[in-house]
Amino acid sequence: MYKINIFVTNECNAKILNPLPGAPGVCDFCFRPIESIISSEKMIERIINSLDLIEVREPITLTGGEPLVSKYISFLIEMLKEKNHRISLNTNGLLLSKNEEILSKINYICLPFDGHCAELADYYRGEGYYQISQNAYKLAHKYNLPIGVHTLVTPHNILKLEEMGNYLSNQPFSHNIWYWYIKRFKKINHALYTNTTQYELNENLYQQSIFNVKTKFSKMFIGASERESKGYTTLYISLDGNVFIYKKGQAKNTLIGNVMQESLNSIILHNFL
Repeated sequence: MYKINIFVTNECNAKILNPLPGAPGVCDFCFRPIESIISSEKMIERIINSLDLIEVREPITLTGGEPLVSKYISFLIEMLKEKNHRISLNTNGLLLSKNEEILSKINYICLPFDGHCAELADYYRGEGYYQISQNAYKLAHKYNLPIGVHTLVTPHNILKLEEMGNYLSNQPFSHNIWYWYIKRFKKINHALYTNTTQYELNENLYQQSIFNVKTKFSKMFIGASERESKGYTTLYISLDGNVFIYKKGQAKNTLIGNVMQESLNSIILHNFL
């Protein structure tokens, strides 16, 4: 079975927010690919049709960069809906209020949650991000969408994880929380060029912190980025047709084929079977 993450674009709008004084920089931790993606509606149709011959683990995740900056986002969503795929949107939330109509067309949404207050949330994502994220969560709740909560755990917020868990548990949308994914910094792709000392953690502190929140919030599904056994293989497909996998320890995602040149089924046969 294959989990499909679609790189809608590698462009991002996060830099529109000003960094806080003393902060390392807006989203310098991000490990999105840095290569530009050139696509077209015909290419998107071929990519979506290529999914017909494989066993897909739903939902299909639309990610980036920031998917909502792409001119193809509405077309892509409509194509997936025509094929009866369930859709998860992975967004930073900055453009969500301007694209509210999309929320009625998707099935799940994934949003960042790096802190339960402005001091934490704005530190890595920029001035004003906390309030923007609060509005994004309210919109998701308005449409009754299951919410995937993504936390980048760093030296700046790791001692606040339990407070963050308490905050999530007491929100109006708490019953909509699909999962809480607590991920570590990876020095890959875009993040290769950042100052890692701002993000790296003591291993024992990390493991103990994850254990503590999993124990305290046992009713909330909590995943962590060190988890290896998932029962499925994740394929990352960009809208130019390139297909990638992530191999632990690699500095970049590994390109394994392109669906404009051969079928996705063939790519899988060549690489996994």
